Amino acid sequence: MEGREYHNNLLVRDGRNHYYYDPAGRLIRKVTTRISRKPAVWHYRYNAFDQLTDVYTPEREWWQYEYDALARRISKSNFADNGASTLAHVTFTNDDDLVIEQIAGKDSITRWQYIPEEYTLLTQTKSQPTTSATSSGISITLSDPTGSPDQLIEASSANSTAVAYRSLWGVTSWAGEDVPPHGFPGQFFDNESGLKYNRFRMYDSHVGRFTTLDPLGLAPAANPSTYPHNPTMWQDPLGLNPDYRQPTYGNGGHIDNISASEAQRIQNAANLRGVEISVVGSRAAGTSHGYSDWDYVISDINSRTRSRIQGSLPQGPHELGAGRRIDIFTGRLVDGEPYITFYPN
Repeated sequence: MEGREYHNNLLVRDGRNHYYYDPAGRLIRKVTTRISRKPAVWHYRYNAFDQLTDVYTPEREWWQYEYDALARRISKSNFADNGASTLAHVTFTNDDDLVIEQIAGKDSITRWQYIPEEYTLLTQTKSQPTTSATSSGISITLSDPTGSPDQLIEASSANSTAVAYRSLWGVTSWAGEDVPPHGFPGQFFDNESGLKYNRFRMYDSHVGRFTTLDPLGLAPAANPSTYPHNPTMWQDPLGLNPDYRQPTYGNGGHIDNISASEAQRIQNAANLRGVEISVVGSRAAGTSHGYSDWDYVISDINSRTRSRIQGSLPQGPHELGAGRRIDIFTGRLVDGEPYITFYPN
């Protein structure tokens, strides 16, 4: 890429930004040259488990991070330059690998809910405890195909309160208020460092790279420093192993209601045509019989693509004098309808 320099697969320069590493390949210093001013310098420290423990910013802020026995981040603190006093303290509550609560001092509590068995954010609830009452607001998040939040809807009014604009590698600019700190699935943005907590590693969305090497080595991916090659469809919620987005299901629909070979055919069709394909009806709900139709919902396809794709999908057996037992509907899923949705990868 133009304006970038690498050494031993480590990024050492990106425009005016210069990067320095320790012998373990961990980013320990970032220097940004500035016109008519001294360079802006960030310093980073890690523990023996390659977890980021300290960040020193150009504004002379010192942030320190703590982790539990399961390597999950549980707090961050902002200390005075001499370390004598604490200026800010934030604690986190985790549910398995997901951050579900943030408490910033005594005046701000934020909770998050996710789609079951996924890293996709569903709701955000902000509370402001006071001496006499507790005010709170619930917002619903809308996400893009990767599961990254891109819009916030106030539950009480159904009004959009924030919209995200995201670059290919995850640099996010929000227009609105009370925006969530979430980036790509599994990522949590830290404003003080500009980095994103990605469970087992820290991610820099400005360059599409992690600050440390993959602890699993070269087994998950050929490049142990970079995010998955196609962030529009792939994800790495743990910062360990790139993976494509798995099928989702709900309202009584379940992936186990269809066979593995049927699921593979649908996934292949979604990949080939670049569209989301949802199985609905009795096949999704697991109540089908031998001659049941296969019903699908595929949005944003024309008649030509529709005729091509139906031959690639599972369909019910033929009866004498009858056509194919397959129905393809366009538009959106019906609320409450059983579904299994496959995403293109």
